[in-house]
Amino acid sequence: MSLGGVPSPVAARRKTSGSGIRADPEGFERMLSSAKIHRVGHALSELAVRWRHKLGEWRRRDRERMELRRMSDRELRDFGVTRADIWEESHKPFWRR
Repeated sequence: MSLGGVPSPVAARRKTSGSGIRADPEGFERMLSSAKIHRVGHALSELAVRWRHKLGEWRRRDRERMELRRMSDRELRDFGVTRADIWEESHKPFWRR
């Protein structure tokens, strides 16, 4: 007899085979699906971490390029960069290096 779809302990004991080993294919299926869910959850969390890192990298590039655009010609000359170099770098899409 079951209560709300959950087998009673008596019913579970009846599922044992002649060797005394419990034969519960539904339990095995649940265990496998639980392991699959765990692996998928782990993969999704890794993906989220990678995306967060990538978004941070893109934001950093965008900020650095904006800072370069704001520099004066004198500051650019100090490290040997021309205004044309800055224009070329600052007009790249944020995802390009």
